[in-house]
Amino acid sequence: MGKHMNRKELIEAARRKFIPKSGHFMRCPECQEMYYLLRAFPVSGDLPLPDAPKAMIDKAIAISEKSGLRNVARQLKALLTLDSWAMPEPIGVRGGNSLADRRLRFESDEVVFDLRGEKSDKQWIFVARAVGKKTISSDFILGADRKLLQPDQNGIYEWKSGRPPRKMSLNSDDLIIELPELSWKKPRSK
Repeated sequence: MGKHMNRKELIEAARRKFIPKSGHFMRCPECQEMYYLLRAFPVSGDLPLPDAPKAMIDKAIAISEKSGLRNVARQLKALLTLDSWAMPEPIGVRGGNSLADRRLRFESDEVVFDLRGEKSDKQWIFVARAVGKKTISSDFILGADRKLLQPDQNGIYEWKSGRPPRKMSLNSDDLIIELPELSWKKPRSK
């Protein structure tokens, strides 16, 4: 079929907007396609942008690796807004059984986390729920000391433990909410 037109010849022809009359061009669909492409996009054939100096590329890579911005999740601290043990009980409810139950509420900009702990004979039973303003609760994994807990289909966390958790956090792909450390010593009656 003859020799294809080289890139320079095709660019030159496309810029001058003349159709080559060579026998090869008239019979070669590949050369015709390249000609019409270069004619439609006249930017083609310009010198490519030069690469940045290697030293600048290395610095940019070092900055991104050093800061670790790609792998950092946003961290928030939640506030303890309700603690049933810190509230005085009504006179008719006072008694030893009320200290076996504890209700806590933590709030952050993103989520409200409710926790209820109930002490039975030898263990604590916990039920919790996270309700997000922007994120649904099933997106969070609850870290309770060394345990990682997934919510059920209703967004409820349930677990049993010999002792109550001191450190808790809610973790999602892009967010970590740390809850204040808790003391589980029973307050003295007044």
